Amino acid sequence: MRAQERADFHFDVVVDGESYYLFRDVIPKDFYWFALCENDYPDLSNTLQYLLIICLLLDEDERVLSKIPKRHIGPLTWWIGTNILNEKVMKLPQWYEMAFHLCKQRFDSTMEWMENQPVPKLMLMTQTVTKFAKEQEREMRKARRKK
Repeated sequence: MRAQERADFHFDVVVDGESYYLFRDVIPKDFYWFALCENDYPDLSNTLQYLLIICLLLDEDERVLSKIPKRHIGPLTWWIGTNILNEKVMKLPQWYEMAFHLCKQRFDSTMEWMENQPVPKLMLMTQTVTKFAKEQEREMRKARRKK
């Protein structure tokens, strides 16, 4: 399996050197789907959840789904779990808190815009806000010392 991250928050994945798949990164709108599965369908098998995640993140025509060989399902779910889902999926309260702070910092005034942004982009925005807040705090401390 070979994968390459693209600049547009998509991934080109090649399995067995023969099949090419295009996956998108996780976006906050996906968190609602994950919460729905977790809360409303707790008995959903892991295999079915993984298949649904492949369907959700596969950024191609749905006809591609019927052409995925069975032997590719395992490697694809492992790759998605390791490279796309790991440390990017948030519980809804975490997402709401992050969106609140980003809106407050004027990255955008609506959650709708943020719900469609890739999670890595939102994490970068959060890092920027945190860095700015730390710099402001340092400046305030310096100003207090000078008094």
